[in-house]
Amino acid sequence: MLEVLQAAVAPVMAGQSVASASGAPGSTLFQGFNIRLEFLHTAVFDVLYGMCVIVTFVAIERIIFFSLARSHALRVERALKPGVHSFDEVPKGLLTSRQPAAVAIEEVRARGVDIKSRGDLEDATDTAYIHAKYRLKQNMWLLDTIITAAPLLGLLGTILGIIDTFRTLAQSGISDPSAVSKGIGVALFATAVGIATALYALLFHNLFQAQMARILDIIRIILMRIGFVQRAG
Repeated sequence: MLEVLQAAVAPVMAGQSVASASGAPGSTLFQGFNIRLEFLHTAVFDVLYGMCVIVTFVAIERIIFFSLARSHALRVERALKPGVHSFDEVPKGLLTSRQPAAVAIEEVRARGVDIKSRGDLEDATDTAYIHAKYRLKQNMWLLDTIITAAPLLGLLGTILGIIDTFRTLAQSGISDPSAVSKGIGVALFATAVGIATALYALLFHNLFQAQMARILDIIRIILMRIGFVQRAG
């Protein structure tokens, strides 16, 4: 392994010694490139850690939101049990809530005057269902983006770390194999952090997808029962 690294670094070291001997101004540019490289490598880790914070924040917010939305939807479903022929039989607190199920009901009720046929009712309930689905999917795009971007950022950090390791070898040579191993290890750590971040986001993403599907099923049942109430009224 060391022989391969020596063969790869030797041309760079030779070029650097020639530039130093000739007093070429390229050394200043090379130092500036080194500073930017270290900054980018650090920035990749900062972004990945920031993604973990975002995933945690979104997870807490969505867990609370989905718990309240599911509980409310189940109570509305039970209130609209077969045999209910009027919204007056439903507790007012359930209908005035801002939860997705209540918003869907309110949208259908607001179009009650315009509903003249079964087709109009189906259009109203489908529209309400789409709006409820959109409300449930809010902030989910953040998890989708992090799942895709985190491994790529980790790979970018690894590439920058390997470049920085070869730069160090070009300047000081391979006098300490442990330093080379440490540099490669730090570079690969970026990929590990990226994959771990993506898996962390994926765990909550799949959990929330299952919760959202269950809540949408309940809302679909509620909207179907609204049709019976509308026709009975």
